[in-house]
Amino acid sequence: MAKILGIETSTAAGTLALVEAGRAAGEAEIDTRLNHSARLLPALDELLRGAGWEIGDLDGVGAGLGPGSFTGIRVGLAAARGLALGGSIPLVGIGSIFALVRGSAAEEGIVIPLLDGGGGRIYGGCSRKTGFAVEELAPPRVIGEGELEDLARGGHIITPDGARLRPRLEELGIREWEDAFPRALEIALLTEEKMKNDPADQLQNADPIYLSNLNYNVSFV
Repeated sequence: MAKILGIETSTAAGTLALVEAGRAAGEAEIDTRLNHSARLLPALDELLRGAGWEIGDLDGVGAGLGPGSFTGIRVGLAAARGLALGGSIPLVGIGSIFALVRGSAAEEGIVIPLLDGGGGRIYGGCSRKTGFAVEELAPPRVIGEGELEDLARGGHIITPDGARLRPRLEELGIREWEDAFPRALEIALLTEEKMKNDPADQLQNADPIYLSNLNYNVSFV
């Protein structure tokens, strides 16, 4: 049974998770009052010891690729790459928004992830969720002022930035959304699923997804 480590540091709520055979073997939060790099490795060491695992026991490492915090993504991905390279462990990159949607409280239907991009920008995407299966209908991109209302009213909203987006959403009369963060548990579970479908020697190096690069020209369904 594969033992998987998930690392998710794209938001202020950084997390680590261990998964074995589709079940959580341990989770940890990273104290974001300190920087991610100062807490990640000590937290990982404590998490592994709590599960009775060692780094050499890992069969795969999954890392959240963002979008989100530039620094957080960089630190988490650097740690994942270091562990993978040092232990000859397969590395799998997972989009953080994909993990966010998968962990949503919505059991099925259209899910709309929204992110605060800073500078007045809002990034949004659109996915269809059925149980734990997620179909991305449109990748995240900058949302124009005129299309935010139609997008936001098109499904279940989930965001890690509810406090910052509240004024914009309430201006549109939208007062309900799910406040949530992408979690390392979902990263680890998605990594386990991907490794079942992709031979280890075909897994590619993970490249981060930065908010500044999200400029897709996509029509939302």
